[in-house]
Amino acid sequence: SPQSSVTLLRTLGGSAHSLDRFGARVFLAATGHRFQHWGRIILSLMNSTELSVRSMAVDFFVSLIGGAFNDIGSIDAEMTCILTVMPEVVAREIALYNVSGLLHTMDDVESCLWPLRRALADVEDTNPLDDDRIDPQIMPSIRTLCRTGQAIIDGVFIEMRLCCSGSLDLEKIMIAQQQAFEAKSRCIGTGVNKIFDADEESLFEATNY
Repeated sequence: SPQSSVTLLRTLGGSAHSLDRFGARVFLAATGHRFQHWGRIILSLMNSTELSVRSMAVDFFVSLIGGAFNDIGSIDAEMTCILTVMPEVVAREIALYNVSGLLHTMDDVESCLWPLRRALADVEDTNPLDDDRIDPQIMPSIRTLCRTGQAIIDGVFIEMRLCCSGSLDLEKIMIAQQQAFEAKSRCIGTGVNKIFDADEESLFEATNY
């Protein structure tokens, strides 16, 4: 993100204040169909190399899912939305690091997403005994959300390793994925543009950023 950490912290602080002031029900109603975009922003900020930004993003995320459960009684819709945009966020983060010339090996790719992994682990480690925002009944759902997010990240890494054959070349990965994508579309008789696969979509976006 091009904004400074101070700007990001103020933005997160304002969002957290609005969430606290009006509650999760009003917040989610106000975001409406744009909640996917909010999910992308939150996950991107959770991958910030700035500890202060990452911590504030985690805090906001915990407040949001805790508030949603308290006000609505379920976080299924929010979980589905967050996990749906996860591959896209992973692809964008990889692409941003790649265009900056920071990615040379798969180890570099894994390192660039370490902050997001750490943030997801922090969310999973939330203790309802120490944090009154979280109802103990929601903890299984939070663990499922965080572990599924980690699995999605692993899935993108695995797909990239299978395609890059030891050396990181996003162009070769794109070509290999496109050939597989077109072969799949011919087998099922559907146009390429009508198929969606999270991992492949993420790699397409990363290589074409």
